Amino acid sequence: MSHLSKRFEQIVVRTQKKFLDKGTILPEKTDKGIRVGIAEIRPNGVYKDIYRNEDLVFPGVCLNKVAIKLANLVAWNQGHRAIEIYQADQDYNKFYVETTVLMSSYNMAKESKKFFKADVIWARYTQVKQRANQAKKKAERLASL
Repeated sequence: MSHLSKRFEQIVVRTQKKFLDKGTILPEKTDKGIRVGIAEIRPNGVYKDIYRNEDLVFPGVCLNKVAIKLANLVAWNQGHRAIEIYQADQDYNKFYVETTVLMSSYNMAKESKKFFKADVIWARYTQVKQRANQAKKKAERLASL
């Protein structure tokens, strides 16, 4: 082993230790998804499901940052701490889906020249979009802790 590869291996080991000391298990790619300790993040369409030893723990996670945090909490056997983060992610998802439905309704009302209806839908859309942005920030903030 050359000096350079030995030095590189030392850096990798030291970096992994720093992550573990901070409570973060580094993910590794598998055939089914991404493994984080005993937890696994598996794709489910646009969502991600979190498994622990083949048992579905958190279905339909929307945000990547939240999925990684949840997988780490499950891997460290701290799933009870994950409930608030998971709920924040689900709140964001609900508002996000509602914004897409409202935008579609707005465009249909505009095309059919129902301008009053379009204005009402647009007002609702802007409110829901703001709530979606707030929910996303909250979920990502909780996932950062």
